[in-house]
Parts: sequence; C-alpha cells; structure tokens
Amino acid sequence: RDSGFVARNAALSASLADAVLIPEVEFDMGSLCTHIERRLERKGHAVIVVAEGAGQAHCSTKGEDDTGHTKYGNIGECLKDRINAYLKETVGGRTFYIDPSYIIRSVPATPNDNLFCTR
Repeated sequence: RDSGFVARNAALSASLADAVLIPEVEFDMGSLCTHIERRLERKGHAVIVVAEGAGQAHCSTKGEDDTGHTKYGNIGECLKDRINAYLKETVGGRTFYIDPSYIIRSVPATPNDNLFCTR
C-alpha cells in the first residue's frame, strides 16, 4: 500500500502513461494539472497511473482502521474531481476513472499462472 512498484513497472512496460503517481514521491496538484493540460493539447488524451497510497496529502481520511493502519482516501476519485474542475476552467474536456482492482481479480488464470503457482 505504501509502495508504487507495481504501478511503476506496469507503466514502464506498457509505455502509455503520461504520469505515474506513487506514494514514494509527493506531487503538486497544480503542476500535475498543467502537465495533463499540455498532454491534452499535444495528444488529445492523457493516461495517469496511480498507486493506491499515492497523493494522500490531497485526499487523506486521517483515520485508522480496526488494525491501526491508516485509512487511505480514494486518490482516483479525488484526481478525477480535481482534474475535471481544472479542465472545465481551462481547455475543456473530462476525465474517466477506472479502478482495475476488480478487473485484475476477475481474470482467469492461464496455464503459465498455474505452473508458476505450483512451484
């Protein structure tokens, strides 16, 4: 939850991401919005990959769960709302938020997965 290696590696392997947000590196929301605006002007779209624990300075719940771990705010929804507000005031456009957690967990195992898990 506090490490962005999965998001980083996925973004590096796919090479489609315009921004990768990970918990290890704080970011400025204004700078991110400006970056996204430039990408939209250049490409017409932008892809942001976000690790679960990233950006808690912008959306933290400041609470703890029953086990004492920090409850994270929903950075995906937070980014969607703030970027939409920024785009509405500037170049127009809108964002879409896709939470892949259910998609990832619903993919059937492949034969290679089965071999890997039996070792």
